[in-house]
Amino acid sequence: MGGKYLDAGNPWLQSQINQTNAGVTARVQQQFSQAGRTGSGANQTALGRALAGNESALRFAAYGDERNRMGQAAALAPSLEAGRNNALGAYLQAAEAAVGLPMSAAQRYAGGIGSLMGGYNTTTSTQTPSLGMLLAQAAGNAASAWGAGGFR
Repeated sequence: MGGKYLDAGNPWLQSQINQTNAGVTARVQQQFSQAGRTGSGANQTALGRALAGNESALRFAAYGDERNRMGQAAALAPSLEAGRNNALGAYLQAAEAAVGLPMSAAQRYAGGIGSLMGGYNTTTSTQTPSLGMLLAQAAGNAASAWGAGGFR
């Protein structure tokens, strides 16, 4: 992402330029030698322009390619960072499960003991009427007896 291979940092670029310049030189020299003008001023000018054009095109392409790779790397940076932090979620889940283990074990043990002791647990209940209920019942009995002609 830092542009390490831009221009002078690209270790293969100069080798590529040297190879293609040899081909360009051979082509230009062949054209001028057929006309019998090898070494002339026109030959030197044409050769210089061809070599400069070749080198400029190669350097421009290498620069553009490296800038594109830098852009691709920058676009991937957020997903790489997210991937690096992805394990954090798994660690948190494991820690949460570990914290709940003692309580879970205690609940299982209590459930097991409860099922073993189930036959020995008996519950009895007695109901005692409240004072209000007793008074209401007495009033109801008196009203019933009076209605039947009982208090004369």
